[in-house]
Amino acid sequence: MNHLLAPLVVIPALALLFQFGAGFWLIFGRRLANWTLTPLLYSSGIIWAIAAEFVFKRLFGRGSPDPTYLANHFYGFRFLKGGEGWSSFPSGTATVALTIVTITWLRLPRWRLAVSILACLTCIAVTVTDGHWVSDVIAGAFLGACIGWMTVGISARAAATPIRCDPKSERIQK
Repeated sequence: MNHLLAPLVVIPALALLFQFGAGFWLIFGRRLANWTLTPLLYSSGIIWAIAAEFVFKRLFGRGSPDPTYLANHFYGFRFLKGGEGWSSFPSGTATVALTIVTITWLRLPRWRLAVSILACLTCIAVTVTDGHWVSDVIAGAFLGACIGWMTVGISARAAATPIRCDPKSERIQK
């Protein structure tokens, strides 16, 4: 299963590159096409999901099922001491998957079922392969759903109040 999920490592890099590309496009005075909004939401959501997952893993320091529990019989949390073998909570896979599902759910209703099924299968896979405890996946799913919801909400709020910079005064105006 790890070999099947390995190519997904490029997704955060592509998300970051897309953000930079869109930013440079705007810096040079160009307008973004309407189709770019949803990919930008995915990019932002994935970047926030990975950042949140990184922080929470170090904060909670939960031992992973394999090898921390199965091989060494250690179980539990080591708060503020997450690291090798102690970074199971929350599941980053579930966090990113549910971020994508939530953004899709809110932006592309036709794709809800397909994306939800893929996310469920992915979350089941990381549990069955002893990559995470069920509670890790549930926490990651909740975190991802919140991040996806907030990403779309912030975007909608930002679109309602456009911000322009007056080049003469170099002040930001609403």
